[in-house]
Amino acid sequence: MAGEWILGYELTRRYAQICCYNPKTKEPESADPSMGLSKFQIPAALLKLPGSEDYLYGHEAVRAAADGRGILTDNLLYRASQEDARAVEELAVFIRKSLRTVNTGFRPEDVRRITFTLPQITGKLLEGLYRAVDLLKIPRERVGVQDYRESFYTYVMHQKQELRSYAVALFLYEKNLMSCYELSIHRKSFPKVVTVSKTGEMAFLPEDKTYLGYAGGSYAREKDQKFSQFAQEMLRTKLYSSIYLTGDGFEEPWFPETLKLLCRGRRVFSGRNLFVKGACYRSMEELESGQGTEFLYMGQHKITYNIGMEVLRNGRKEYFGIISAGVNWYEASGSCEFLLDGTNGIELLIQSIDRSDARKILIPLDGLPERPNRTTRLRLSIEFGAVRECQLTVEDVGFGEWYPSSGKTWTEKLKL
Repeated sequence: MAGEWILGYELTRRYAQICCYNPKTKEPESADPSMGLSKFQIPAALLKLPGSEDYLYGHEAVRAAADGRGILTDNLLYRASQEDARAVEELAVFIRKSLRTVNTGFRPEDVRRITFTLPQITGKLLEGLYRAVDLLKIPRERVGVQDYRESFYTYVMHQKQELRSYAVALFLYEKNLMSCYELSIHRKSFPKVVTVSKTGEMAFLPEDKTYLGYAGGSYAREKDQKFSQFAQEMLRTKLYSSIYLTGDGFEEPWFPETLKLLCRGRRVFSGRNLFVKGACYRSMEELESGQGTEFLYMGQHKITYNIGMEVLRNGRKEYFGIISAGVNWYEASGSCEFLLDGTNGIELLIQSIDRSDARKILIPLDGLPERPNRTTRLRLSIEFGAVRECQLTVEDVGFGEWYPSSGKTWTEKLKL
């Protein structure tokens, strides 16, 4: 099965979910750790049994901790982001073990493509996750990462077209907090730019505080009324083709009046595996050849600038792109090699995706060895540390046996 599995993997502080591509249906399917139950979430927790080197994970770890058989280690993703080597190892153990819900004989080398989806993305979370993936020996080129908003986008774009004829809404309800997001397609551009923006947020009182007078059915009716007002305010401003409800807060049917409102002229869907399916769709897209360019998602982690240079090729000047707009900053990198022609510096061309900002940046190469024209070969590498910050590295790689490399490098930080 080496290199056969195409996966989506949702990872939060509390749980994980896994989806795998079914080649027969050509759709993602959730890996079910609960033997036929409809709950696909695996508690993101480990427990090391006393006197043993092995770990229990997920539901089994939680049950063992409740029975007093050991101490539960949870919040694995956050702990791995704190530069703790042991925490990174434990996150890798959890990922390896949880992947066996796909197949009991699953090995990391069986991954053909995996996309992780996280509620939010920070540099530290990425570093902890990537370090864990490296321990699993899954090649980085097989691994993708995206946030919930981008997973919502990839999910919606794989549904029927009529479900996105107008705007699409998402209500995410977890831990007494409801957030609303809106997916919009800007159809006058090419490619059509798609955005997902947060349009509102609402908090509920915890249900266990019965002394506040919200006990039982009274509390549910109050919540339903509050949710209805919240939704009504949003729905009056724009037309929506479909609405999605996700999160643990929607497990119980406490909102009948709001549901009637949402269903008037719109399709409404509810489920717990929307984000992980969106991640699996992304893995599928990455492996498809000849992907269309009709839509371009522009989220908060997407680079909005093209970076390149003007080069001479076969006697003609042409633009050579190094970084393309529309890529997540943490997945964006580019490099190229070239010969200098009558200059001691590099000129980069930088242009925003909407072409409202275009400029040239000159990088001087102080101390460059003197050589005949077109005998200085350089390697330029660009890597991003944030969505609008990148580092340029230029290396003198020499020109064969005639002009060996001087070993010189130049670095420049650039704010877009």
